[in-house]
Amino acid sequence: MRVVVVVLVALAGCASAPMYRPISPPMDDRVFEGGAGVHGVVGQDAAGVGTSAWLQGQVSKDVFVVARGHFTDLIPYGGGGGLLQDTQWGGAGGLRGVYQMSADLHLGGEALLDYQQISSSVDGTTQYFVSGIVGLPVAEMALPELWVYVEPSLGAGYRFGDVREPFSGFLECPIGVAWRPAPWALVVLEGGFAIPFSGGYLGVAGAFRL
Repeated sequence: MRVVVVVLVALAGCASAPMYRPISPPMDDRVFEGGAGVHGVVGQDAAGVGTSAWLQGQVSKDVFVVARGHFTDLIPYGGGGGLLQDTQWGGAGGLRGVYQMSADLHLGGEALLDYQQISSSVDGTTQYFVSGIVGLPVAEMALPELWVYVEPSLGAGYRFGDVREPFSGFLECPIGVAWRPAPWALVVLEGGFAIPFSGGYLGVAGAFRL
């Protein structure tokens, strides 16, 4: 657990929605994983609920193609809006490599192309953000079949639409717990700070492995 704590202290950051996709518990002889979950967001100006889903498939030893998508419906505290009026959604895809430093400590690296769209009924704007993301996920076994993980990621890209600063960079570092109740099943609980809502999120998800 020492490694995970050090990473959290050094890279405490934000996430726009749960990343899920923990690199451990390991896949072992299984080559595909698919999962989905729900999350809640509580921010300074808005709150909401949403859903996320992900897929990953092994293409060679310790190398995976990964993809994720997310959607969040928000309710501004200041009034206005309505169902599906203030939303955030997007997705990402890329490659991930996994390295087992020891039986209970796994490291990874990934490169993703990400798209995100944010619509606001309060100011009548829609923003489109295209970015590249480099992630360094870390997972450490806390108990048999129970792993704690962090997914520190750095990203940068261009924001289109009604924005003041088109180019933007960001840091994300969600933390989660992943439990493998059976070789084919995974249960994930994840939380973190949420941007651009100046708040936090908490999500729970389940996945199957083939």
